[in-house]
Amino acid sequence: MPAIETLTITAGAEDQGQRLDKVLATHVPHISRSRFQALIEAGHVTPVRSGSYKVQAGEVFTVVVPPLEEAE
Repeated sequence: MPAIETLTITAGAEDQGQRLDKVLATHVPHISRSRFQALIEAGHVTPVRSGSYKVQAGEVFTVVVPPLEEAE
């Protein structure tokens, strides 16, 4: 079973005013924006914000990425 992945992402000046889900997907390209939207909605991103939240430069976000459940 894959391990839980914990990511720490710091928003840069280029992220200022961008949506949180877009910023996270830009910083971690191996995870899709839609997956980040689901993680945000499930409370796996702190501090807690909505996916449409406009990021400020210097903000730090922690993302706990549980393994995807395999389809049977």
